[in-house]
Amino acid sequence: MTAGVIYLVVGLMALLCAGAAVAMARMAIPLWKANVQFQRRGVVVKGQVEHKESKRRYVHDRTSGGSTGGGGRYVTEYFVSYRYDYNGQTYKDILPVTEGSYKAWSEGLPVDVTVLPNNPSRSRLTGDLYAPGLFIGLIIGSITLALAAIALIVIAFVFVHNP
Repeated sequence: MTAGVIYLVVGLMALLCAGAAVAMARMAIPLWKANVQFQRRGVVVKGQVEHKESKRRYVHDRTSGGSTGGGGRYVTEYFVSYRYDYNGQTYKDILPVTEGSYKAWSEGLPVDVTVLPNNPSRSRLTGDLYAPGLFIGLIIGSITLALAAIALIVIAFVFVHNP
């Protein structure tokens, strides 16, 4: 292969990695801002689990289907609906939760809910790591993809200049 073709292919791959890194970072920023708000301004109130629900859905997975890319797998998502009172008003919400929280909490169980005082309809189940875990995953993914883009460019440069 010529140097130009190698630079073109690696450049396109690096651009794809960088684009995916930017997209993941853009998803992580609102989660980060919400996380900061809950940590700085959040007030913990008592709530109660009203209902638990799990949903199983099929996720297409191009990597597991062989050359046709038609594979996939089933994933289970967990949700908890809950209610809480803040300043004399009752609020209800439903959030995705980790499998551990889903199994640990039962309907009718009291739970701690972190509420934003300036917007009490926004809440988070205290002790569940779903939202922070998603944020951390997006950040790690975006950093990894950005590093992959840089590595691809360095590898192409070294390959072309050291035949």
